[in-house]
Amino acid sequence: MRSLVQILCFAQISHLSLQAAPENPRLPKLGPTIVEKPFKIDEDLALILNVVNKKLIASKVASPADVFRNVTDILTLNGMDKKTLTVKNLIDLLTSRTYKQRMQLSAAYEKRTHQSLPSLLQNSFGPPFNGLFMDMKALLGIYVQNSLDRAKDWAYMSILCTSSASQLQMLKDSKFTYKPDPVDTRKWEQVALDEFMHKAMVQYQGKKVLSTIINADPLRPDSGVDQSKFEKQLKAIPKHNIWFSKMDLINWSSPSDNAMDNDLNNAILYGVFNGNTGNCP
Repeated sequence: MRSLVQILCFAQISHLSLQAAPENPRLPKLGPTIVEKPFKIDEDLALILNVVNKKLIASKVASPADVFRNVTDILTLNGMDKKTLTVKNLIDLLTSRTYKQRMQLSAAYEKRTHQSLPSLLQNSFGPPFNGLFMDMKALLGIYVQNSLDRAKDWAYMSILCTSSASQLQMLKDSKFTYKPDPVDTRKWEQVALDEFMHKAMVQYQGKKVLSTIINADPLRPDSGVDQSKFEKQLKAIPKHNIWFSKMDLINWSSPSDNAMDNDLNNAILYGVFNGNTGNCP
């Protein structure tokens, strides 16, 4: 527990130090919180729809003749190597795009087909992809709510360590459902994030650290994210009271084409965490 507190504190101090002295050569070099790369909507949609159609063919829902054929080979996308038709590549693509870019893809697909891209992905692979088309406030709010509902502990809240000042402010302005009795909805309360953490979490040290993160002034800067903390923050997430191992992280980043909802959730969450590159207008 103490080592986890140190990880969270160090991550917070590093960001605040960066804001106070950005030219300090001893500080870690951080990349931008949001990296919006140039992209081509047609190429992205081609990859997305090819992966969907491969899934539908494998599930006997569609025939090979129905496959979307705008390209004869999967194109090189923004300097990345040629992609094959896998769920992993679909997740890699979507989590490397910003929220704004994903909404542009969704709008382009709807304009051409009069159908919903999020619904297409949900019907093909299940609910986990929905979060990628929610704005930061909605998505982070769901992650925070689920974190405390599942773990009842502060360790699972390491997502706050990858959230910038503006993102944290969105969370502070949101309401969460505190469930003292998971079954009796009459006892549920709508509370702010700080109150939610204090009521739902059981570790005093965790409450103190996370309250500092969300209430610090200035909060975390929007100018960077420390990649070296990524795996440590992910390892802080408990899994049935057992810490995730290096192999868990590898498995998270490599879902199979037949992955179940929970595995897809993990893979998408991994992509969102990795560089903190998405889900922000």
